[in-house]
Amino acid sequence: MTLNLKEYTRFDNNNDMYAAVRKQITLHAAELTKSDHQVLDAILHHSAMHGAAQLTYPEMQEVTGKSIATVQRAIRKLVKLRIIEKLHYFHPGIGGLGANIYIILPSDDSGEKPQSA
Repeated sequence: MTLNLKEYTRFDNNNDMYAAVRKQITLHAAELTKSDHQVLDAILHHSAMHGAAQLTYPEMQEVTGKSIATVQRAIRKLVKLRIIEKLHYFHPGIGGLGANIYIILPSDDSGEKPQSA
């Protein structure tokens, strides 16, 4: 079974997703550290290719060069600021938790997919 991450996206296209992230970065500039930006960049890069990101902590550690504790701290902050949503994924093949799914949220903070005009 292959997970279709596109079903989790909240955007019609990548341009809207990038614009939402830029707006959130501007809004929370004083609160976001370099590590937060690096973790967000990893999630954004994967989301641009797949609609959402499904990454393990070790994968994010490898991409960012940060410790797992730093990655976890950044994710908690990004969730708290409503920049991303974190979903725990139950992997039916192994009968347990798989890699978390990370969803970039619209900058209006509603968590809903924007409606096309």
